Amino acid sequence: MSVGKTNPMRQQMINMMYLVLTALLALNVSAEILKAFQTVNEGMEGSIRLMEGKNDVTMKAFDKLMKSSPTTTKEFYDLAEETNTKADTLYNYIQRWIDRVIEESGGMTVEGKGEEAEEVMSGMSNLETCPRLFIEDKYGDEIADKVNTARQDFIDIISRVKTIDVKSFEDRKSTRLNSSHT
Repeated sequence: MSVGKTNPMRQQMINMMYLVLTALLALNVSAEILKAFQTVNEGMEGSIRLMEGKNDVTMKAFDKLMKSSPTTTKEFYDLAEETNTKADTLYNYIQRWIDRVIEESGGMTVEGKGEEAEEVMSGMSNLETCPRLFIEDKYGDEIADKVNTARQDFIDIISRVKTIDVKSFEDRKSTRLNSSHT
């Protein structure tokens, strides 16, 4: 704050400097936001690996059940296989888009050396690729349609699981377990 008369030109200059500073901060924030998304992505990749491990264990259990009791397990096994196929198809579709965005933004580079080296997107400051692909070229609508279709497919699979007589499966399983203990 100045004391006495203020020069309007001086005030306009200060206002202009604030605008430039705000624009520079906005550019820095954008890179920070992208870095945060990269961190979230790394966490999601860890979750995906964990879920893939659990899914493998479940499918191995299904394989064992199919060998010991194919008549009661077949419907569940087929639905699990269908779910895996649909999930893999959607995952691969989205992964192709992620790879395309990274490629069109400048690709990946390695920063740091030795144990501190990490692969990062080199186009972190490129803020035009996503709006161009997903809004201007309208690929965002296509992706949304694929996700919604997959969602509906999963809902349909769940509804088919509900129509399977789970109680009869559990009764046969408990009968088989009780007979094996005697």
